[in-house]
Order: sequence, then structure tokens, then C-alpha cells
Amino acid sequence: MYSNSLLKIAMIIAIVNLVSPMARGGKFEEENIEKKYGLVITGSWNSLKNEKLNEEYIVEWTAGSDKINSGYGFSADLRYYISSKISVSGGVLYMNGSSIYDRIIDPVFGSDTITEDYVKTRILAPSFCLRYHIYLERVDFSLGVSEFLLFGKASRHHTLDITLGEFFVLENEYYSTGIGIQLYGGLQYKLNGFASYIMEAGYRHFKTGDLIEKETDVAFRSSLGRSGEPINLDYSGPYISAGLMFGLF
Repeated sequence: MYSNSLLKIAMIIAIVNLVSPMARGGKFEEENIEKKYGLVITGSWNSLKNEKLNEEYIVEWTAGSDKINSGYGFSADLRYYISSKISVSGGVLYMNGSSIYDRIIDPVFGSDTITEDYVKTRILAPSFCLRYHIYLERVDFSLGVSEFLLFGKASRHHTLDITLGEFFVLENEYYSTGIGIQLYGGLQYKLNGFASYIMEAGYRHFKTGDLIEKETDVAFRSSLGRSGEPINLDYSGPYISAGLMFGLF
């Protein structure tokens, strides 16, 4: 009888020890990071400057409708804790911004011309990040700086309907590169011994060189001809992101 009671008590203690860390959340130990490596996956909302693209191209073709002023992004990073206060990480960031217009008046051919147009842009950016950590119970506050290698792409599609059943379609893809920097602050809330919730906010300076069409080596310009200023991608602006970090080993 006593052995059965002891067995039940032992089982209850084991279940409590297993469940309670997940229920109450884990706790950061400043002097003893449990897992040196972590996988971080986040999604972000980004404010995009795009001054040249908006003012010299989209305004020209669309009278200012649907400027590319914001977009979304996703990132994945592998983080390593050098010490309890310093971590480094490497990863990749994807950012996107687009603008689509339907049945607009084309300024080149006049008011009888109806066009359909879109511009899609994106940046793919490998990164290296350095963070400083400050701990408070289950919360890890951090300040960081990141450097990015920017690979930009812009696609434009322009369809002209000259009202007589005649159609002209222009499609181009342009590429550019650049260097970006990011300053930010964040917090990490430990859910259990394996996963943490992460939020960050900061500012990015992401500006590429001129967009160039690979096949023809012609720059993306504000008009269909070769006149006008070359256009680049400028994804500079504030951002906010959220995601999860998974402790690996």
C-alpha cells in the first residue's frame, strides 16, 4: 500500500517538474547561457523610402497613385553567444515592395490610351549582426548593429491598349547591389528551455546602386527611352519585427 502511494507521489512530482517550466516560462541566467547556438526566424513590416522610384517613375506614369512606401520581410539567422553579454549572428533577410495600377491614362500616348502597369521590387540581403545583451529575469534586452550585402531586383510590366485592339507590352528586369546597415533594439522573452519570443524595432539604411538590366546593360530610368535619371532601390526607413528563437545546443 505504501509503495503504491510513494509511486503516485513520485509520478506527480515528475509531471510537475516537466510541465512547470513550460507554464511559468524559463529564466535567463546571465552567467550561464544554456544553449550557445540559436535559430532565429522573424517577419517584419518595413517603411521604404524609394524616393527616386516613387517621384521619378511612379508619379510620372500614374499621377502619384500607389507609391512603394512600405513592404514586408522575412529573415532567418543563426546566433552564437560569445559570452552572456555578447552574441553574433549570420543570416539572410528578404524584403519586398510592389505597386500595381489598373486602367490608368498614359502620359505619352494621350487620354485615349489605357494602360495596365506594375512595378515589383525586392532585396535579398545576407547579414552579419553584433548584439549586446542585458538580462532581467525572463527578459533579455539587446542593442545591436548589423551590416548587409544588398542584392536588389526590380521588375516592371507596362501594357498599352491604344483602343483599336492594338497592344504593346513592355517587360523588364533590373538588378543592383549595395551595402546596408541596421541599428536596433529588441527584447527576448523566454517561453521555456527551448523557445523564446523575440521583438525588435530599429532603422535601416538600405540603398543600392543604379538598377541595370542584365541583358542590355541599360539603366532603369524615369521614361521608356534612355533619357531621365537612373533609378535605384532605397529601402531605408524604420521597421518592426517579431518572431521566435529556438535554442539548438
